[in-house]
Amino acid sequence: MSSRRFKFLKIENYIIYHFPYLRHFKYMMINKKIKHNGKLYYQQRLQQSLNSCLRPLQLTKLREKPGGHLIELSNICNLKCPMCGTHLAKRKKAHMDLKIYKRLLERIKDEGVNAVSLHTVGEPLVYPWLKEAISIAKKMGIEVLISTNANLHQRLKSVYEANPDWVKGFRFSVDAATPETYEKIRVDGKLAKVIESCEWVVKTNKRRHMSNISLFINCVISKENIKEMATFFRVFSKYTFPENIHFALINSLTPDTNYFDEKKLPFPNLYQRKIPCSTVFNSIFFNNKGKATLCCRDYDDQLIIGDAVEQPISKIWRSEIAQKIRRQHLQEEEMVIPQCKQCCVSKPGVGRALDDFIHLLQFTSPNFNNQEWSEKILSFLENLNSLLDKSETGQQKEVLTMIESFVSKGS
Repeated sequence: MSSRRFKFLKIENYIIYHFPYLRHFKYMMINKKIKHNGKLYYQQRLQQSLNSCLRPLQLTKLREKPGGHLIELSNICNLKCPMCGTHLAKRKKAHMDLKIYKRLLERIKDEGVNAVSLHTVGEPLVYPWLKEAISIAKKMGIEVLISTNANLHQRLKSVYEANPDWVKGFRFSVDAATPETYEKIRVDGKLAKVIESCEWVVKTNKRRHMSNISLFINCVISKENIKEMATFFRVFSKYTFPENIHFALINSLTPDTNYFDEKKLPFPNLYQRKIPCSTVFNSIFFNNKGKATLCCRDYDDQLIIGDAVEQPISKIWRSEIAQKIRRQHLQEEEMVIPQCKQCCVSKPGVGRALDDFIHLLQFTSPNFNNQEWSEKILSFLENLNSLLDKSETGQQKEVLTMIESFVSKGS
């Protein structure tokens, strides 16, 4: 085999692994090949996800240096989503001072970190100095990621146009494919505004996905939207590569868990109380006052461990107050933090397994309607719920075999 042919095959295999849909490489635009490689890819990923559900990693060993580094530019949001409940937080609503922001970036840079996310609790596009914040990060060589509800189209556009060589991508949190459902979940938002933002991304990319702006779209699945997943995939795959659309189960990270309790899917074994929480051992976040916290959604400053404006992050990370929080997570009976006590999320591996299965459906059942997709997804989750209810290896293998048979028969 010639070296040129060998290099081509290496590139082809890399592309198949990382971009299973292969829609952006003209020399691979053969439908059967796309379908075969994509189906195989997600079958293999799903198997790995199922295995990780049974053997989750115990990530309660303290990292030498924290990950995360999400910065809350503002705890104000333009929407009132019931699953999030930012508007219900008691903490005073405010924007971060640019001097605090710059100092935070200096602290983060001192830790050898070169990328941050400009979002936690609030909507970053409501931050009045977002353009300036991105310019400061650019001067310091720090990459930024922005996650948004995509309802502020003109603001999104102006932020990008002010720093087109530094704003490389956005993540849109959407959660619905019809206006009626969207307005129930994203209260005060409009699906039409999200579509307008998506259309702008496509236009900016000159209809070549990710040529200028990388777009990722997230959907949190609940009883509210489970019956429109097929439509969701078809609507938003027009605006980005389908593999950049991600699905997860609803969680209780909110000041008020009533919506979660009402809308979560009826599979109790897929969820867990998040004590111990791996996040407090692995990641650090910053609120709009420059305070460091161990929670990505610390609505009311319940997990503050220090002031990053005044102290180095490395010192805060190992402070006594941080260690006290971690000890509570290792001894559940000692837990006194209200937000931690009510935190309920999907078990390790479950979110990825759900995401893999939905992508597999796109290959095996692309013409199914919403009802058929819903039935398939619920059936898969019911089997997964049964799998996680089994304690003996023999029982687990039996259910795993059933799930694998279910998947191999075309999902």
